[in-house]
Amino acid sequence: MKSNLPKLFGILLFVGMMAAGYYYNLTFVQLGLEDFGTNMLGLSAQAVARDMALLALMTCFIAIAFGWWMQRRGGGKNFRLKLRLSCGVVMMQTLLTFICPWITAEAVFILWLGGVSLTLGIGVPVMFSMTVDLVPVRWRGGAAALVTASAYFFAETLSSEWTFEAFHRQSLFMLAGGVIGMGMLVFIRHPWLDALAGQLQSVSK
Repeated sequence: MKSNLPKLFGILLFVGMMAAGYYYNLTFVQLGLEDFGTNMLGLSAQAVARDMALLALMTCFIAIAFGWWMQRRGGGKNFRLKLRLSCGVVMMQTLLTFICPWITAEAVFILWLGGVSLTLGIGVPVMFSMTVDLVPVRWRGGAAALVTASAYFFAETLSSEWTFEAFHRQSLFMLAGGVIGMGMLVFIRHPWLDALAGQLQSVSK
């Protein structure tokens, strides 16, 4: 049982990080920013749709480019590097989410969306590549189902108001906890993390 604790920790860590990211995108990005654009910036529905489409395109391009860079540099096999990148992504998302209410013009909003697309574009390949580090093959289907179920469950139960203010407040609370948790994983050396870091190399041999 003791030897399985690092694997169990890895699965729970993966599910927690992926569910939190899914929750953030589902609530704050997809629903909260639409409300922000229409009701706080006074943009038309067409303008908000155009800006969100730009966010999606930029995120897609950055994710492909960064994923290619990781593959070329071997970053996909470096668990510690991926932890540091994940921590940086959460920190930047926290900052961007915090300053969002001070945006008062569409031009600034588009620049801000560029920052969001950068964090999402880096976070996507980093997080998905951590599947091989954290989740054994036989548990990946169940982990994926748990990620989706958790994200939708908390999005429905915690979101009493589908407004930008509510999603902004909830996301900041979640992101602050994520910064603390990821910071601990990055700076604290623990045998379980060492075991997870060597898991991919042992499979590759």
